Amino acid sequence: AQDAVRAARAERQKLVTEADRVRSLLAEAEKMNLELQGQVEQLKRSGAAVSLKLRLQAIKAVSAFCSFRRDQIEVTRAKVVAVREKSQEKLAAEIERANGARAQLKRYESARLAFRDVLTNHRRQELMQAKLESARIQEDLRSLQGRKAEAQQRQQAIVVDIASLQGQIRELEAHMQELGKVSAIQDGEINVNHAKQKRRLDCEYEKLLDLAELRKSQLEAAKRQVAEVDAEAEQKEEQLKGLEVKLVQILVEQQKRLIELAESPAP
Repeated sequence: AQDAVRAARAERQKLVTEADRVRSLLAEAEKMNLELQGQVEQLKRSGAAVSLKLRLQAIKAVSAFCSFRRDQIEVTRAKVVAVREKSQEKLAAEIERANGARAQLKRYESARLAFRDVLTNHRRQELMQAKLESARIQEDLRSLQGRKAEAQQRQQAIVVDIASLQGQIRELEAHMQELGKVSAIQDGEINVNHAKQKRRLDCEYEKLLDLAELRKSQLEAAKRQVAEVDAEAEQKEEQLKGLEVKLVQILVEQQKRLIELAESPAP
């Protein structure tokens, strides 16, 4: 029983000792906790100051950056405004040039229409009539040239024919002269063959003379026809010259009108 009591006492003392040690440890832990809490509070206060300082520095840096960016934005905005104004000025100049070009083109178009009107309508009816008359006269001249060529060919053929007839007549006259030297009465008798031959030659001679006279009349007629054709052609050429003079006058008037249009101030 005593052993049990001693054991209980020893156990109790052991528990008391352990409890004291625990209490001591708890007190130290609480003390350390208080110290740690103080240190934590101090660290917190120190960290807040550092954080505040860092924040102020950050705010200053951000403010400086913002100020720098604001200056950059203002410079950029000024450049944009300058470029925009320059572009607007350039655009206004281009528009003004375009308007001037359109106005000048309009003036050119008006002048072109005026020139065209002068070239196509100035005394148009007279020009058309003169053109038709000139074509008709030229056709008449070509026809007259053909008629003259035919008459000249006939004239040349008649001249050749007359020359041939003249040769035949001279030959026949020579033959008749030779025959006339011989008497138609020989040995007291009439040479009938001689008389017949003489009559035949006389008849041929008369025919040749008549034919020569006819060819001469035909030659005179051919000459008159050539002269008439020449006179008519000359008349036609005079008419053509008159038309040319008239056309020149109209063309001169056209040129004067065109010059007046070219020298007149633009509307």
